[in-house]
Amino acid sequence: MNPIVNAPQRFCAFLLAALVTLLSVAAYAYVGASNADDTYIYMRYAENLLAGHGAKFNLPEASHGITSPAWFATGSLASLLFGNSITTWKTTSGLFFVLFLVGVARFGFEVNRGSPVRAMLLLLLCASDPFLFRWSFTGMENSLVACWLWTTFSLYTANESRKDCALGLLVGSLAFLRPEFALLSLLIAGCFLRRSFVDHSVFRIRIFACSVLSAFLLCAGLVYSAFGYVVPQTAVAKALVLVQSNPLYAARQAGQIVVVVAACATAFAVLCLRPWRFSLNGELASDARSLLFVSALFSLIVFGYVAYQNHLVSSRYSVTLGLPLLLAVALSLGHLNPSRELSIRVVSCFALLQGAISGYALYLMYPGTRTDEGRDIAKFVERCIEPISGDVRIALTEIGALGFYSKRYVVDLVGLVDRESLRYMREKGRPREGDELVSMLWARQASHYVETFASASSRLANPHMEVVCEAPVGRNNVSGASVQTLWRLYEVRKAPTSKAGA
Repeated sequence: MNPIVNAPQRFCAFLLAALVTLLSVAAYAYVGASNADDTYIYMRYAENLLAGHGAKFNLPEASHGITSPAWFATGSLASLLFGNSITTWKTTSGLFFVLFLVGVARFGFEVNRGSPVRAMLLLLLCASDPFLFRWSFTGMENSLVACWLWTTFSLYTANESRKDCALGLLVGSLAFLRPEFALLSLLIAGCFLRRSFVDHSVFRIRIFACSVLSAFLLCAGLVYSAFGYVVPQTAVAKALVLVQSNPLYAARQAGQIVVVVAACATAFAVLCLRPWRFSLNGELASDARSLLFVSALFSLIVFGYVAYQNHLVSSRYSVTLGLPLLLAVALSLGHLNPSRELSIRVVSCFALLQGAISGYALYLMYPGTRTDEGRDIAKFVERCIEPISGDVRIALTEIGALGFYSKRYVVDLVGLVDRESLRYMREKGRPREGDELVSMLWARQASHYVETFASASSRLANPHMEVVCEAPVGRNNVSGASVQTLWRLYEVRKAPTSKAGA
């Protein structure tokens, strides 16, 4: 630590610490008690793992139904230490959000010593992703992804040989952060190898390549030993079951995420990084350009894939659609040569525009943050599921919280954690309501079915299903006009002998 710290630097550090605290408290207050049903999927896998049964959703069946093995390992470790509760998972994700802000603030302080305005603007830019802000304290992997990407990008632009091993380990394990990042891993590795070949740095190539390969093989081995599979089945299930009827749905949703998260920052970077206006610090010019190119190409490819698959798009996808580009832009702007200051008018205009966009997005998502769907589903389980005795197999689409709180066998009608259901739908297609649904329930030997978006005025008219119980459940889904839903439990009558084996 440099013992010589002048007054402007101390003032800058104080302002950055205050801003990190303010953003962290604001995110915690904004998210509130809300969580995600997918968090409970992680929790049920972790519960069985910590109990010594392996990482399984339905015992004893093996499945790989989680998107981020890295987040699963992190959350499971936290659960081992502090208990497998929603509070543990929410707190853990929140801590990574704070660490992400601290990392950005430290970078801003180091490259903008004595210039608190530039450092604070950089921090605000990285925190301007409203979807990262919304999911920061929910128990999902978004905050871990932000930390991982920021550290990886920072090590790449640092271009120091002593950090090549750490960079290789992070790049090699990117695919286990989210499957889409396997492509980003290849792109970053390619840029590193190209840079090293140009510099004739054979030793650096060997260190980096060995680190990447070691990290990948180690992570693949751990995932296989835990789940019995390396590649998660979630992408196949979503492409099969969650396909939307509107052919432009996914393109529109993904496009909105990219525009909200990264369009303004990218436009700002294009204006500021023109060679005839500003220059980057020394050797960082080519690294910043390559990182911007890689991030933009990655976002474009992910956008094309999502638009082609046309399945349900969540705001959590911002970590792949827009966040890498946003962080690459922030790093590039952070390394701008401070010999020429940005026009305060230009900075103010872009800051106000991005603030308005992010603020409006947060306003639209706010109603969902006032709902603790896990609490309501736990009440539904207590009222409707627990009184049922005997061998119960419950079929539904929203499997996370109900599976965690009920401890019963869950037939996943989407196939995220249920390989048999996924196999059935591959062979016979996605079941609609009526006889197709009943046939699948019979094939999967479901004793009960939960209609998670039931109508208060009408019930499923099927002679093979009888209503047992119903209760209101608040949801975090704000795509509709209301976050209140009605869950209705049906008992599925046994199949006729002629159809029992269908």
